Amino acid sequence: MKFKIKIKDIMLPKILIFLCMAMMILLGGCDSASKVNTLLKINNDLSGERIMDISINNEVVANNYTGTIDDIKKIVDENIPEDLSYTYDDAGFHLKIEFTSLEDYKEKIKKITGEEKEIKITLPESVWSNGIYISENFSSSDLLKWFSSAMVSKGAVQSEYEQYITTAGDTYVEYGGEKYTTNANIYVDKSETLEISNIDMLLKVNALNNYDRDIVFTLPVEAAARKKSEIKEYFEEHKTENAGLEVKENDNYISYKISVSNVDKDELLKFDKAVFGSDNVGFYSSESSSNDPSLSSYYFPELDNVDADSELQKERNEKYISPFISTSELMENINFSSYLPGLRTTNVDYYVMADMDYRYKTPDSMIYYNFEDMNEDGKDKKYEGYVKITSQTVSGSSPVRLGADISKYYTVSYININTTKKIFKDTYIRDVEFILEKEDIDDETIKALIAAFESKNKTAETDDNKENKNTGAIFNVSTHKMKDKKTALNVHVEGTLDEIGEIAYKVFGDSGKFSYVNSRGFFKVRKYTAVVDSLSFRQMLGDEKISDDFKINYSFGKGIFSKIRYCSEPDNNFKNTFNKIETVYHAPEFNFTYVGTYIDFMSLLFYFFTTVFLISFIVLIFGAVFRRTPKIEVIKNDVMDDITSYDKLACNTGAGKELEAVNINKIEVLEDKTGKVITPDSAEIDDDTKADYIICSKCANRIPKDSRFCEKCGNKIN
Repeated sequence: MKFKIKIKDIMLPKILIFLCMAMMILLGGCDSASKVNTLLKINNDLSGERIMDISINNEVVANNYTGTIDDIKKIVDENIPEDLSYTYDDAGFHLKIEFTSLEDYKEKIKKITGEEKEIKITLPESVWSNGIYISENFSSSDLLKWFSSAMVSKGAVQSEYEQYITTAGDTYVEYGGEKYTTNANIYVDKSETLEISNIDMLLKVNALNNYDRDIVFTLPVEAAARKKSEIKEYFEEHKTENAGLEVKENDNYISYKISVSNVDKDELLKFDKAVFGSDNVGFYSSESSSNDPSLSSYYFPELDNVDADSELQKERNEKYISPFISTSELMENINFSSYLPGLRTTNVDYYVMADMDYRYKTPDSMIYYNFEDMNEDGKDKKYEGYVKITSQTVSGSSPVRLGADISKYYTVSYININTTKKIFKDTYIRDVEFILEKEDIDDETIKALIAAFESKNKTAETDDNKENKNTGAIFNVSTHKMKDKKTALNVHVEGTLDEIGEIAYKVFGDSGKFSYVNSRGFFKVRKYTAVVDSLSFRQMLGDEKISDDFKINYSFGKGIFSKIRYCSEPDNNFKNTFNKIETVYHAPEFNFTYVGTYIDFMSLLFYFFTTVFLISFIVLIFGAVFRRTPKIEVIKNDVMDDITSYDKLACNTGAGKELEAVNINKIEVLEDKTGKVITPDSAEIDDDTKADYIICSKCANRIPKDSRFCEKCGNKIN
């Protein structure tokens, strides 16, 4: 029986009120002081309200409770959660939770209890089922723990007696004009379901992001017979416009196949939402060393430059994804509640078909392949060409993760590697050319592969060359067709040894070891050079992504006229030309070591020009010392006077003719630079000027005959 609380006139402090309440509980033989009756009202749109009526046990309270109702109201006002409202009347307290949707209801329950509670409500009104299904894993007493906790925190009740403050009364669920009795933890299953024997989901991979989807519902004939037209009409309404519907029937089963072809990921999601309900589908995105003694005499310590504690070495354990793998995630969370209300179950099988370049990973991390030579046991008998990757029993009470991560592998036939050192710089050029096995690769796939390579060097940008901001290395990727019509992807890198190693780690998944050492000393014409170059493509290619006849064609530019002193490859496994070494490896890795000598042309040119300079210098000095200068000899006047005295000479010429007397005038005799004697009567002075000019005895300059001084040297003319 319910009684109104009788309030006495004497006021006591609050703490005494709580203590009296505790005594009331103990004296009452642990009977509850109040009872909570619950009514959950559900509307068709899943809005509603939860009403909790708290009635007071007057028989327990009458002799043990002292205080006023206002004191209790104050406790409620101070501690009631914001998502709860209450009223009070003679019957007791009435608390209410109002919600606009199932999600709103779940969120408010979580705030009140501080925990994620399980609430399942389905109101199927379709060809598959009708009625109501509700399940909760909590009671109204759990929603009122805030009140009993407040009493314990005040010290009015010991914690071991907290559970007796309230107890569950009657619990009801009201829907569609019907009222259902249930336990304190609500559970109502009043639904009628059309049995579904099996749901098959088929995915055919035409290309990355291009798919065919079939969903096949199989029902027993006796279950579907009375609703054939309704079922077909339902599927016509729950498919996309571009989807087809096919119905097949035999003696035992009727199957309904809904199909869509050549759709991308977004269209596939749209199709699945049309079939299962827009709120029921969502995508889940988620060194080696050599013991060869012949090398010891050419050992260069600088070659061993890999620091085990370097940041580059530490990064090697990070996850690497090959650019030759393109992945599309098609994991879906699907709720089958539209077909399986409540705890109804059925079997769901998921099938995939793709060519041998693909593999698919299931939610349980199982990996499957569609190999053409799959044995008979591995082939599916129900759907030819498909592989069943998952099979499980599902219910409509919770979503199920289905689907696969689809990965496409691009097989590499062989690799060409060419490495050279830039002249006069400590930078290197490396071209790594991947030749794909398939010939008919479309442009979109090529663009996707180039983008995958470029994304490995994440800090790379600029328009033409992808220049790494951190290292300054040049990195770009290009494509071209080989003579055999196969597609080649060329990775071009220019940078220092460390930069090439860093980019190799990012792009190829292995930094390898790349070292180049020259003998020191500018004045040495003959020098040693040593190279260690190793790199593995196993992370990048693995076993699935290389052809059966895979090889690496490796070449290294060794310089003109260099001579090999040591090579890690056998004599019959490398080719030596005038400027490079070529060799072949038949595994997805190489380890090349080379020591040689070469002529340093810079030193040679230095010695050549030095010799030319010295010879020229000696010649110039010799010429300056032994150079001949012009010599002038002047015959003195007294000598000339003696010579020019008047004498008459006679000569017997045999003809008896007497020679005329010759008057010899005073002359100057001059030797030019060649030693030739020049006089006024010389041929160099023409006849017209002989009479008008004389020659200066000091500088041999011709001057007018009547001049007193030489205009050139100032010599006085007698």
